[in-house]
Amino acid sequence: MEQINDLSSVGQQNGLTAFVPQVALQPVPNSLPRGRILVLEDDPLQLRLLKEHLEAIDFEVVTAASIAEARQRMSDTIVQLAIFDVQLPDGSGFEFCEQLDNAPATVGLPIIVLSSLTESSAIRQTRASGGRYFLGKPYDPNVLLAIIERALEE
Repeated sequence: MEQINDLSSVGQQNGLTAFVPQVALQPVPNSLPRGRILVLEDDPLQLRLLKEHLEAIDFEVVTAASIAEARQRMSDTIVQLAIFDVQLPDGSGFEFCEQLDNAPATVGLPIIVLSSLTESSAIRQTRASGGRYFLGKPYDPNVLLAIIERALEE
């Protein structure tokens, strides 16, 4: 944020004095996170790969392997987007998605469902539960990135 240190007179015209602020610029960090993403995935390998991929492209990633853990992470920090698997050890990602969509603190949170379920009913269930996007596994990381960027722009 810019901060005005003083005002310097730059001249007079028609009896009016013009002032130009002298600004002290703050250094800008080289790499700002593009956003904070919650990744809810119970497969440790998938979780690690997704986390590494997102961090490599400057996202801050919060991970969870269960719905209970995701709830805890979301109570500790604010996320701009969530990526969910739906077949989880402690419940359905669809149901958790619906709960988040109905909660005042998380209503409107963009949720991407990333699942090995590929039936059209899974896509409809994603939308019905409040998820914005569905991507089947295996997925192209470039497609996931495009979906993330679109979701964050909305």
